Amino acid sequence: MAKQYTPSEWQKINKRLDADPVKFGFPERIYGSALIGSFNIRKLGSSLSRSTDTWEFLARICRQYDLIAIQEIMDDLSGINRIMDLLGSDFGM
Repeated sequence: MAKQYTPSEWQKINKRLDADPVKFGFPERIYGSALIGSFNIRKLGSSLSRSTDTWEFLARICRQYDLIAIQEIMDDLSGINRIMDLLGSDFGM
């Protein structure tokens, strides 16, 4: 089973990511460019399979890109729908 982070650990993760996203592998956003990402989110299925903080983190990662491909979406689409709900109306599928 995956490690469950505490709220303070999530806060530390997000703070470090906010401070320097490029350090953690995010491409630098340059005016006029489009950022494209491809992810294999392991067994992305039921929205009940992960913690709320994990879903918010996955959506946060997706927001870094203009176009993304997500692999390993399972038959239960509630997980991808949850990410889309968190991303809001600026994003489509």
